[in-house]
Amino acid sequence: MREAAAEGASLKETYEQLIAVLTHEFGTCDLEALAAPALLQRIAPLVDRQIELGDFLALRYERKILIKAGLADFLVAADKFLIAPGRLAKIFEACVAYQRAYRMRQATPALAEANGNVLEARRKTFADRDRAKIEGDRKLVRVCPGTLCWIA
Repeated sequence: MREAAAEGASLKETYEQLIAVLTHEFGTCDLEALAAPALLQRIAPLVDRQIELGDFLALRYERKILIKAGLADFLVAADKFLIAPGRLAKIFEACVAYQRAYRMRQATPALAEANGNVLEARRKTFADRDRAKIEGDRKLVRVCPGTLCWIA
């Protein structure tokens, strides 16, 4: 009887450890409350899909790392818009580049003060000056057959 009790205690401890691993690794909950047949029924789909499960666990692990790094909102938005996991890195790079450019514009007084109208006015002034210079150069230089003639 003592041997059976010791073996039962050992099995119970192993069972509790496995339940803890399932809860931690897979995010399952309330498994300890299930009877053995119900538990087997709940876990059978995981066993049937064990090939896919490796990829799923890898993605889940990477997701946990990203959440710990403060990217939970980014991942929620990606889930909302159904963005494929393979595209997340490029989208994240674009977001970071945009934020860096925005901060640089704000940190540089000349850029921070410039709005669309100011930039358009500067572009127009530059284009007018460039056009006037080109016209002036054309008046100064005339192409003569075989040589250049300078008009003073």
